[in-house]
Amino acid sequence: MSGSRINLFLLFFTVVSLQQEAICQKIKNSKLENIRIEGNCTDCKFLIESAGSKKREVSLSWDTDTKVATIEYDSLKTSCTNILKRIALSGFDNELFLAPTEAYENLPDCCKYLRKNKMHLEHDRKMEHNHER
Repeated sequence: MSGSRINLFLLFFTVVSLQQEAICQKIKNSKLENIRIEGNCTDCKFLIESAGSKKREVSLSWDTDTKVATIEYDSLKTSCTNILKRIALSGFDNELFLAPTEAYENLPDCCKYLRKNKMHLEHDRKMEHNHER
């Protein structure tokens, strides 16, 4: 076999192996939620996904344009509340929790989004709740 054929074979084998691993690590008792999480950039994406994800328990993907995270989690091992709490503790406000000021201040400058104060968040939630009626 020539060198290029061996490399092609190895690449194909690697891709197939990674696909099999992804299938085997599927999250059991899966629940899916879409939640808004504040942030700005790809650095935020990395930090948010790192704080929220947990192997075989939570898969999280945050969209930098919409600011919405798609969270898939094992509902017998954790809850969306626990996941969002971890993300807030890493510096990112979300629908349920405000990040502690110190955590927010420790974010890289590119990740410092315009924060709403607590009163605005409570007002927004009341408005959404009243609108649903």
